[in-house]
Amino acid sequence: MADTSLRARRVVTPHGIVGPAAVEIRDGRIAVVRPAHGSVPDVTLVPGFVDLQVNGVGAVNVASATTDQQWDEIGRAQLSTGTTTWLPTVTTRAIDEYMPILERIQAAADRAAEPWSPLVADIAGVHLEGPFLGERPGAHPTHLIQPVDQRFVASLPPIVKLVTLGAEAEGAVEATRVLVDRGVRVAIGHTAAKDDRLDAVRQAGASLVTHLFNAMTGVSHREPGVAAWALTTDGVAASVIIDLHHVSMRAVQMALRCKPHQAIIAVTDSVAHLKSGLRDGGGGKPAPPARRHDRRKHGHHGRLLSQPAVGGRRPVTATMATSTNPAALMGLADRGAIVAGRRGDLVALDPNHSVVGVWIEGKPA
Repeated sequence: MADTSLRARRVVTPHGIVGPAAVEIRDGRIAVVRPAHGSVPDVTLVPGFVDLQVNGVGAVNVASATTDQQWDEIGRAQLSTGTTTWLPTVTTRAIDEYMPILERIQAAADRAAEPWSPLVADIAGVHLEGPFLGERPGAHPTHLIQPVDQRFVASLPPIVKLVTLGAEAEGAVEATRVLVDRGVRVAIGHTAAKDDRLDAVRQAGASLVTHLFNAMTGVSHREPGVAAWALTTDGVAASVIIDLHHVSMRAVQMALRCKPHQAIIAVTDSVAHLKSGLRDGGGGKPAPPARRHDRRKHGHHGRLLSQPAVGGRRPVTATMATSTNPAALMGLADRGAIVAGRRGDLVALDPNHSVVGVWIEGKPA
């Protein structure tokens, strides 16, 4: 693999911003970050984004994608917004529909890993969001939400790396133990559970709350909801759709002030839209209007997060939310930060924070 040297005015590392600097990549891994002299591009280098929740992009839904062309399209779409690693997310549907979908995603992940395949974002596993949800279904079809099917949970293939379930769902605690024992991360989401149920699932091994503030009870002074529990419970990370549409600026600020910065994860929760403006909502039903447009899910210009919310004044915090924290949560120790030994998955941002360059293992995408 050819060596690569990337020069930038600013390089965001876990210890702060350095620059002008050059990031040297050898055999696909970062070898060193060193000072750069002379003329350097006015860009900021950050680690490739890691998105844990992607339902679809454009006209391609991950649950219905069947062709190499469709998978290449969505994989290239990830790269265009700086995402170099992602988790295809499959939402609530009939139990017997999951296995064929998971087999297709496994095939797409295997193909993407082949050296001869087109360069696309790396599929690090599947996120199952449902069907074992709670009392805040959001856009998920309520008639398909059900108690935990323990036999189904035990039969999940290795491609499944993250499961979101409702803490009040019957069988949630047992399922969490089984999944965590298998190395699967468990998230709590789409829920109105009380503290005792939330604590029980947390103690069973749940480590994440899915899209904080959305599809859950909020923050109340008399009956603190799921969001209040998430903000005040140690050892639980929180994913947030930081587009300033799903979550307001003040709510983002509250999350950043309540949670350690290592515990905030930015997600797009992007969805596909068909020509009619609708997508498959599970069971062949269209999604409600709130989930129709992936432009809002993806943020302005397809960014993983809205620049005023976290970036700019806090580039290290933003990088942790978009790259370092999701990689760490998923056990992807080989990426997520610009340090020696990590994969050369990098993104160049111009002064307006638009993506102007992407590299996977040092190869330009």
